[in-house]
Parts: sequence; C-alpha cells; structure tokens
Amino acid sequence: MLLAPRWVVLSGLFYERSIGNTGLVGSAGLDGRYASSYGSARDRVPGTTQSSCFWWDGSLSLRSADDRWDVALIGRNLTNRRVASRGQSRALTGGPSGFPEGDPRLGILPDAVVRVERKRQIWLQATMRW
Repeated sequence: MLLAPRWVVLSGLFYERSIGNTGLVGSAGLDGRYASSYGSARDRVPGTTQSSCFWWDGSLSLRSADDRWDVALIGRNLTNRRVASRGQSRALTGGPSGFPEGDPRLGILPDAVVRVERKRQIWLQATMRW
C-alpha cells in the first residue's frame, strides 16, 4: 500500500480489581502503538514523510461494583509526539506560473501541507447509569 507503514505493532494491558469491601472496583489500562516510517502524501513531496514512532494511551478508573457510576482519567498520545496523518503538495506554489507543482527544471518543489494528529490529551470522564 502506498501510504502504509511497513510495520505496525499494537499492544495493550488491562487490569481490574475490587478494592477491599468498599464496593468499589479500580482499573488501569495501557495501550502502545508502533509504526515504522511512512509517506503521508501520495505525491511524495519532501517533508511529508513521518519517521517511525511509538506512542502510549492510558486510563485509570474507579467504579461502583454494581456498575451504576464510574470516573475515569484518560490520556491519549502520552508520549506527546506529533504524528503526520495526511499530507499533500499545495497547488500554485514553488515556481513560476505554468508549473503548479513546482518547476522541475530549477529543482523548485511545491510547498507541503501536512495534517498532524493531536498531541497529548488528558481528560476526566464521569458516567452515571440508572
């Protein structure tokens, strides 16, 4: 596949345990992802290649044993990496008119535009069920 990394590895752990006789259940989760380098633009414009990267997502939660409520602290991209998801060349940049994708005679390349996934995100989630 044109834009796919050669290697992608996913791993996850989840642990849940009752907290004594309190009627509470605690849990923790951790997910890891690795992707080898890949191009984020079909036209392979320089500057749109994402280097290999590894990032973590995690959660801690506390809930009632009857599952009527829970509170969770959730984190995504805990390694705080900038990861390119899509890229492309910007039309009408990089050269004189008549060469919308740059001027190959002069070695002038078009500007690259890359969409970057969000960096670290942390939030608190509360749920009530009735």
